[in-house]
Amino acid sequence: MLTKQFHAEALRVERRPRFDPAPEPFGFDENEASRVMKVLLTRMFLSGWITDKEKVFLDGLAPEDCLTFLVRERTYIHPEGLELFPFEEIETTATQAGAAIFSHRYRPEAMVESGQHYRIFSATVNPDEDNKIVLGFFGLEHRLGAFSEDCHFVRLVNTCRDAYEKIAGDIAPLRKHLSRSRATIVINRSTGRLLAVNRTAGRLMSRPERMLVGIGMDQLRYHISPLLPRYNLRMDNLDSRGLDLSVITFEPRAAGETEDRTVLNQMADRLESTSAELLERASLLPQAERTEAVGEGSEAEQDVRRTACQTHLLARQLALVLRIDDKEQQTCDLCGELDKAIDDLRRQHRGSLEIAVRVHGGGRTASAPGDAFRLLFYETLLAHTTFAGSDARVSITVTPNAEGGCVVGFVSSLPGDKRLSGLSPQASIFTQTVAAHIGVEIVKHLHIDNDDLVTELTILG
Repeated sequence: MLTKQFHAEALRVERRPRFDPAPEPFGFDENEASRVMKVLLTRMFLSGWITDKEKVFLDGLAPEDCLTFLVRERTYIHPEGLELFPFEEIETTATQAGAAIFSHRYRPEAMVESGQHYRIFSATVNPDEDNKIVLGFFGLEHRLGAFSEDCHFVRLVNTCRDAYEKIAGDIAPLRKHLSRSRATIVINRSTGRLLAVNRTAGRLMSRPERMLVGIGMDQLRYHISPLLPRYNLRMDNLDSRGLDLSVITFEPRAAGETEDRTVLNQMADRLESTSAELLERASLLPQAERTEAVGEGSEAEQDVRRTACQTHLLARQLALVLRIDDKEQQTCDLCGELDKAIDDLRRQHRGSLEIAVRVHGGGRTASAPGDAFRLLFYETLLAHTTFAGSDARVSITVTPNAEGGCVVGFVSSLPGDKRLSGLSPQASIFTQTVAAHIGVEIVKHLHIDNDDLVTELTILG
């Protein structure tokens, strides 16, 4: 609801006959409120936002025709992005020392003619801290009811302050855990749900943080089961007065511990095969020199260069997979990495190669270990040119999506001399492994549609 719409609704409420009954006394379950607020406040301090279910809970605390609001550092956490009134109206609450609870009168321009005022109840949840959280009710004066030491709002504030005191000591240790470079998640054992995840864990499970927070154990098992061959899970129980929490860290297994050796075996085979081809072609160079003046553009030398380029790229892919958990995260320009991948492909492609790139909505950046995006784009392009043959045409689009990330799409046409039944359009193991680690969702990989080969890589923002 927009602020203007809320004011209009308030005017309609005020025009009810004066003999309408006063609002019924409003109560709440203090134990339930304490339980929810401990989780809500912990999440807000760690992530800066709250879940939809927690928003519904806050809405249910306010009297009829009134709203609950939550503000942190002048920003409305709830209702999110909706300024019910200028922050200056409650600035005293946020700056005043001590545990005072305030009642303000507020009349927006839309209410001047009616002579009606709003009432704002506000108080800090953490009065002794610098980074204050302001909790409040907002509504017409006669709907909020009287303000007293034992009114509904005062009891709610005291419940929330007690909840904060119990979790305040957990915030710093949890932030320390989540700031680590290794993937880390926090589970609320009393509910069996995910309380928080760090960015690395989100990339590892190829999901944004907001999609993971709040999921139950069954969904969590689904997301982490593909990672178990490469990671050991270390669980530490947090010593807390307020919440029953466990911190789980994904620790990469040493090479000797890894159960699934498929990635390394496949890439090692390819590297060995390409190296053998390099040696064979190099042995032809002396013969070529006797039969023709070998220049930079001679066919034999071009073959050697192409094969050497393939060998170098395979070696880089192997190094990335082996050390992907130890490489430093780097922010890169996705279009720049795509250009490098195209150059890599051109240096080793036989035949003509036509690649068209269109970027919509400006450039995009993302974080990944080493040159992971460059090698991922290269491997995807290689699959498309192998599919299309020597005279390959590939169209690439980079398009922003609603989640703040982007979709990189690859399309190549099926050559007339190939049959669909003779193709095996499967994502390479390297592509799957790297994509899962850096948070790239393969929506359609090597999907044949109307004789076109389509790959869509969704990159998280």
